[in-house]
Amino acid sequence: MSRLIRIDDDIYESLKKLADPFEDTPNTVIRKLLAHDLSSIKGGIKIPPRTPETGRIKKGNATPQLVYEEWLMYILWKEFQGRARKKEITSAVISNMQKNELLKEVDFVKVSTGETRAENKIAWSRNRLKEEGFIVSNSPAGIWELTEKGIIKAKNIMPTKSQSEDDIEKIESSRVTTQNPAGHVFEYMVHNARAKMIITESNLYSILKGSTALKEEKMSIPENAKRTRENLILSGILVTNLRGLLEFTKNVEFKSPSAASAVISGSSTDGWICFKDRNGKTLKHYRKK
Repeated sequence: MSRLIRIDDDIYESLKKLADPFEDTPNTVIRKLLAHDLSSIKGGIKIPPRTPETGRIKKGNATPQLVYEEWLMYILWKEFQGRARKKEITSAVISNMQKNELLKEVDFVKVSTGETRAENKIAWSRNRLKEEGFIVSNSPAGIWELTEKGIIKAKNIMPTKSQSEDDIEKIESSRVTTQNPAGHVFEYMVHNARAKMIITESNLYSILKGSTALKEEKMSIPENAKRTRENLILSGILVTNLRGLLEFTKNVEFKSPSAASAVISGSSTDGWICFKDRNGKTLKHYRKK
């Protein structure tokens, strides 16, 4: 039996920080917290653990989020004229992505919400697109509907039929900034590394000379970012400084902010959120609406 509870905004934000992206809900985060806090209580409440099949997977194995977002908008317009019930559009998106061989076995594994990973990512896609103004935020429960801006965007979408990193990067780099903040310097700080970036007139993302990056790489680092780091090191553009960090000896341009942030952090990151201006506004604030 499910019960409706209300929580304060600050508590909700704290739960978000503890969540596994695309997998957790507030309920599953609380469940894990209870399992941790009550584990030492003799005869305490038994909280069902997450099974191995709902565990996290390495990034790069499942279909990227951006691909789901693109197909959701495309199918919502093409097959439903911009308005559909959640169950119908979810099924249609999965069916079309299957036909184009975009889904993998791991996309059909159930996550902690009880949904398949594909269903969960489609739901997250709807939330992301709603934040960007492409999907109506106050539609009746269970109804997903494109805004006027979303319809214009959807009409011009040619959904990717490939999962190559180059194609994913093209999707992201197409979301250029409309208020090109000329002269703005964005910073990304991760641990003891600090990188500065500007956006060029041609909408490239230039990491400035003197910026630093973490030397250690994580398993989640995209292959493109790994190769870029290797090439920059071999060419002497990234060198190890006295602090044990990698330092840029010249400006380096990237096609997308996430490509830049991945090289800096040595892991898979969202550059739209990582880079901030001096007022604390993320690069996402300047993204084309």
